[in-house]
Amino acid sequence: MKKSLWELVGGPRARACRSSAIAIALALLIGVLLGGFQVPQVAAVHAQTTISKQQNGATIRTQAQDGMAHLDVFVRGADNALWHRSTNLATGIASPWHSLGGHIDSAPSVVSWGPGRIDVFARDFLSTNKTNGFLDHVWFDNGKWSQWETLAPPTSTSWLIIETVHPLTSAPTVASWGPGRLDVFAFVGHALVHKWFNNGWHDWETLSNGNFVGDPAAISWGQGRIDVFVRSSYANALEDKVFDHGRWTNWQDLGGILTSSPAVTSAVPGQLHVFVRNTANGLSERTFWAGRWGGWENIDSNTINSSPAAAIVKGGDGVGDGRLSVFALGFNRMLWENFKKAGYWAHWNPLQPPPAGLSTSAPAALFVIY
Repeated sequence: MKKSLWELVGGPRARACRSSAIAIALALLIGVLLGGFQVPQVAAVHAQTTISKQQNGATIRTQAQDGMAHLDVFVRGADNALWHRSTNLATGIASPWHSLGGHIDSAPSVVSWGPGRIDVFARDFLSTNKTNGFLDHVWFDNGKWSQWETLAPPTSTSWLIIETVHPLTSAPTVASWGPGRLDVFAFVGHALVHKWFNNGWHDWETLSNGNFVGDPAAISWGQGRIDVFVRSSYANALEDKVFDHGRWTNWQDLGGILTSSPAVTSAVPGQLHVFVRNTANGLSERTFWAGRWGGWENIDSNTINSSPAAAIVKGGDGVGDGRLSVFALGFNRMLWENFKKAGYWAHWNPLQPPPAGLSTSAPAALFVIY
């Protein structure tokens, strides 16, 4: 059952028109003056997706001819801009870092809904109304990057027609189950909120209230399926919430002791690789395959100093022989990469930092064809 944001404060959902609400409010105020009774608070909830810096009119391309596989990495630079580099996997040649601009206040999140398309989201650092916590979006399509778009966070309206903005309090995460579909998740206080794109942006909804810390991670392995992972604040354990067959499940406790936000990637339907930083400041992984979760695997220790990011490219049979790359910041704030291929992990290698200086956020990464 979906919840509106107003359920955070226990009020009923209402859609009264402005004039009626004003009349009711005036009547209640008169009642207070004359009779001294308590005025009940009633609110309606709505969400806005305005404050758009630019709506890009590029045609969506879902296929790329003669496209090459690339490993793309994104970070927030010391200048609070989004920085990007791409490695051609056929040649092994990496592009120089280049700035995509923006003024972001969180780690980025990235997804591709098909060849030639990349969407990146981050929390806005300072929006036009001098309030941070908005959602920023930039995308790559038809061989070029768009301008930035800013989407408003959830809002609620009190019985006095006073609008309250509820800024995002975490980095966003994004998943896509196919061309033209985007699902964005973030925390607003103790609530997990959700906004999706499908022939236009839909209003925010509240999916769950709980004790969460850090940033959520989301992924879709196929049509109509989404997994959302969070770190619980009361036990620092991994929890999973699933959208499948048109409905959301309850949270599932997957255990572990996390010291970072989770990262997740998938190459084929029914497969998940979840990565976290463990209590030894190393990388740990838990894998879902064939309908069941495996145990936790501690890969190393004293190697990473941030939440990880993971990306996988489908191999011959989709399991074990595709390249699985993990990125994280080291203790020197440099960006490092490790990868697993044919069942074996290599070793951590440093990447040159962006020209703006050392990265100031956990990274985001994906394999994409363009």
